Amino acid sequence: MGNNISVFEAIPGGFDDRALARGKQSHWADDDQLGSRARLDVSSSPALLRLSKLTMADQGLYRCRVDFKFQPTKTTRISLTVVVPPKGLSIVVDGPGAASRPVSRVVGPYLEGDTIALTCIAHGGNPPAKVVWYEDGLTLDRNMESEIPEIETDIPEMFLNTTGSSWPTKVWPTAQVPFMVPSGTSDEEGGGGGEPYNTVVLGPLTRSDLKRVLTCEGTNNNITLPLSLVVNLDMNCKYRFC
Repeated sequence: MGNNISVFEAIPGGFDDRALARGKQSHWADDDQLGSRARLDVSSSPALLRLSKLTMADQGLYRCRVDFKFQPTKTTRISLTVVVPPKGLSIVVDGPGAASRPVSRVVGPYLEGDTIALTCIAHGGNPPAKVVWYEDGLTLDRNMESEIPEIETDIPEMFLNTTGSSWPTKVWPTAQVPFMVPSGTSDEEGGGGGEPYNTVVLGPLTRSDLKRVLTCEGTNNNITLPLSLVVNLDMNCKYRFC
């Protein structure tokens, strides 16, 4: 969004190229359509509709109609999609001894045997971002709970989240339980139903999880770099030193 593009053979208004043939006109714009941000350039081949400073309102179907004196009318349709990168990421932790809360770079300390859930949320953007967890450069979890519809489940209660938190968690590896979008999320720029998120569950924790580094990435295009957040896991071991 905010960039300049050229849409081939697309025009929301009209233009008479007889003026071009007389050498009097090579560009055209209509202030009632897209204002000064749009200009039709017929001196190029093919003709271009140039749009500058794109906004979400520019997204849609554009139609170019050409009427000939002795030939059938030609109509071309082009769909323009405007991509808005996500504004930011946040991570919420759900674990023993505390309600769900935002975290910064360090989570914990936790005890051996604890199980925690880290939820990474992508804010804003169109289309909704894909949120993926990584560890040591390898994919840890790409299954987004925000993309799973609410369904009935017969999984025993012992497998469900019992922390009392409104944030979704999935129990792994015993079972994976889909939840609806967590309460409190919003969708400012489309995407429908709430902000995209991905929850990874760690545990029961062992000494080997101390100083474990996880990275959450969110992106919705292959043009801009993905947003990322890094968290480190801190622990208190049962014995004096981990």
